[in-house]
Amino acid sequence: MATDQSTPDPTVTGGMTVAEFDIAEALATYEANLTGLPAGTVPVTAFSRFQRSFPGTLLAFAKQVMFPPTQDRALWWWVAVDLSEQLKVVVNTVTYDSHGVPTEVERLKGDARYFLFVIGSNLVGGLIPQGEMYDFLRAIGSGRVLANVEQVVSQIGTGSILSLSYILAATTQEHDLNGFEAYSDVGKATLVMQFIPVKVDEKIIYAPIQQ
Repeated sequence: MATDQSTPDPTVTGGMTVAEFDIAEALATYEANLTGLPAGTVPVTAFSRFQRSFPGTLLAFAKQVMFPPTQDRALWWWVAVDLSEQLKVVVNTVTYDSHGVPTEVERLKGDARYFLFVIGSNLVGGLIPQGEMYDFLRAIGSGRVLANVEQVVSQIGTGSILSLSYILAATTQEHDLNGFEAYSDVGKATLVMQFIPVKVDEKIIYAPIQQ
């Protein structure tokens, strides 16, 4: 998997426009020919560290394992990959608050070619997503898990959750597919999913699934 920190072109990749790229279509193509996970499937595992426990926060694509820049601070780790370019990493950054969304991530919003992992590390109740960050995660695919956490803190306060771990994996397209979530307030959260290669108009697209 290649790594590239440059800002992606928001309109065209390999002759395929945003309007032509549709993950739902790719998944429908896969499901219509379902014979098990196809060759070239990329397994993905993510850990959200809980209270400085072992193991630490990580994101693994097949045998390639990525880590945030530090395991010692409470933070949110944002990693985005290009589904149309062999899962090339286009964003890899962190934030240390629960309000903002990195500029380089915000630029991807509304574009279905990109898939985003938002992984908490050593989180405390005061770092539960709020404001702009909460709205962004809801728009791209967070579901019942994050909504339930927000209900708890809105009723009882952030002090009711001393520590937590949370992961969201979703496209950056708004209101398309539900994302994948993992959460715990007693230990590390683990998220397991896969990217399957699907041919769409002679182009290989990696479609996210959870088997």
